[in-house]
Amino acid sequence: MASLVLVILVIIAVNFAVIFRRIGNLEFPVWSVFLAIAVLLVGFGLYSFQSAVTVVADNADVMVFLFGMFVVVTALDISGVLDDFSRVMISKARNYQDLLFIIHLVLDWLHQF
Repeated sequence: MASLVLVILVIIAVNFAVIFRRIGNLEFPVWSVFLAIAVLLVGFGLYSFQSAVTVVADNADVMVFLFGMFVVVTALDISGVLDDFSRVMISKARNYQDLLFIIHLVLDWLHQF
């Protein structure tokens, strides 16, 4: 029962950490919040270190894929492509319904790749 309460507290902590990761002028990257939560889970004994390593090793392909996606999106963000893209999408819309339709169409089109 105590471990269930601890799991619930960790889930609440994750949600608050992601929502309030900007404190004043400090901003913590999302990955650092998740890393801290993972360390807490192992530290509190909810997961053994060996099981955590096994999960990471078994899902290495997923982690490499996610790392690659974060690198690509960060490069697009730093270069300003995402800002330009969103500016064009917003300028084409006459109202909120058009904007929603354009976003839906673009995301459907991008989903094909």
